[in-house]
Amino acid sequence: MLGNFESRLQTLSENDVREEAKRCMSCGMCIECDNCMIYCPQAAVHRVKKSEASLGRYVDTDYAKCIGCHICKDVCPTGYIQMGLER
Repeated sequence: MLGNFESRLQTLSENDVREEAKRCMSCGMCIECDNCMIYCPQAAVHRVKKSEASLGRYVDTDYAKCIGCHICKDVCPTGYIQMGLER
């Protein structure tokens, strides 16, 4: 229906604004925050080469260096990094 903007023009309370700001809008994709690389004690996480990068995939793990400490997963704000046994 044209001209029906009432629901979009309502303001949020300060508490609602804070709650909305906590929501991640990355859909589980890497946002290049570099937390995983900064906090990895083994330097096992590294940037993907630009030629191999794609939307939402900017880091990779060197499993020869990874000790499975899960720090990268814990500091990832988007949930991009998943831990599990390799097959």
